[in-house]
Amino acid sequence: METNTSSKRKRSQLISAAAAALMLVPGTAGAVSLYWATTPVHTSKLNQCLSFAQDAMRDLNVQNIRLGRDEVAGTSGQAYAAITCIGTNPVTAVVMVAGEQDGPTGALRDGLKQKVAGIVNID
Repeated sequence: METNTSSKRKRSQLISAAAAALMLVPGTAGAVSLYWATTPVHTSKLNQCLSFAQDAMRDLNVQNIRLGRDEVAGTSGQAYAAITCIGTNPVTAVVMVAGEQDGPTGALRDGLKQKVAGIVNID
């Protein structure tokens, strides 16, 4: 009998400790969604594709745009967007957007995909 009571007490203490630990957490974590899509672009040059990606982000008022060697990235609202290019012929743009709100995150992905796919280089 003593073992059963001791076991119940330990279990109760463990549950109490777990509940206390959960109350110490400052907030709950939100789920982040990742939306991505690919699209061919009107170029055969990777650097031109990245330039198109940068233009698409500017057109959609993406902030904090950073142009790297392999990607263009920036933020819009609470979403983070990145576009990279793959050396196919024509080049393929990979558009990725992560955010906590599904609607705006998906809409930004769709807008960036449409913009980068529609840019035509006029020489």
